[in-house]
Amino acid sequence: MSFPPSQMRATPAPSNRIEQPLVQRTAGWLCAVLAVAVGGSYFNQRNRRGDGQQATPPAVLLRLDLNLATAEELALLPGLGPVTARKIIEDRVQFGDFTSVEGLRRIKGIGPATVTQVEPFLQVETEAQRQGLEES
Repeated sequence: MSFPPSQMRATPAPSNRIEQPLVQRTAGWLCAVLAVAVGGSYFNQRNRRGDGQQATPPAVLLRLDLNLATAEELALLPGLGPVTARKIIEDRVQFGDFTSVEGLRRIKGIGPATVTQVEPFLQVETEAQRQGLEES
């Protein structure tokens, strides 16, 4: 059965609009996952070269602030898992901001090798530095 065009009703198409903050968060997470994937691939392959030369580290697109990162974000980094990420957050809450990535060594289970693995993916800004940036 067909209806003449004058009797047909147009139905609105479903909205495909996505909230802007969700898009920004998703893009941020994708960048973080990409940076970790590229870095993880580098760290997994760097000792397999066999020619005696040290591999060139990947270009890191996104660096997490160690003093602002969540446990979920930290757990994505090579050499860290969910348990160690929670330890980092607990330490930060108990003792305050880190002053350097090397400060991770104060956490039981994190040694020089782990710090070397995560260093390309982390940066450290103190509260004073963040406030100075906000005032500018």
